[in-house]
Amino acid sequence: MTMRPVVAGAEVPVSRVARRRDQKVQNILTAAADVLAERGFHGMNLDEIADRLDLTKATLYHYFPSKEALVNACLEVLATRINERLAEVAADSAGTASERLSRLIRTQLVIIVRDHPQMARMFLQPMDWHCAASTTWCSAPSCARASPLASSTSRSRSRCTTCTAR
Repeated sequence: MTMRPVVAGAEVPVSRVARRRDQKVQNILTAAADVLAERGFHGMNLDEIADRLDLTKATLYHYFPSKEALVNACLEVLATRINERLAEVAADSAGTASERLSRLIRTQLVIIVRDHPQMARMFLQPMDWHCAASTTWCSAPSCARASPLASSTSRSRSRCTTCTAR
């Protein structure tokens, strides 16, 4: 039986139900990362993810309340894994600064190219959607919810749903 540590330092066995749930969430996140990398955020739909996993769309909503929450969870898990691996490499203080930097770069490339190729494909997709975990910005400079980075001359298609600045 798999053990999961708890705060008190003792380990508690993880139930079969919890292991199955964790595996299902991981499968959903993997499929979502693949679809996101292939189609981008706007081209991605939950029906395709559900079809790839032979699940219903309602099952996806059981685990994630929205498409945005699913994408955010997908990116968060991926970023956490990458940061953990890079932190392990960075903790190794052997070698010169140049050698340590080279190890970090090689590790990053291995992660992107071999371990998580969908991550590299995600960089090719436009990231013109907002992160639900952060402030929602509108690209219209005259909108009250405009990004501080939006200039008065920028012309972007992304507008918030409450924006009256057309």
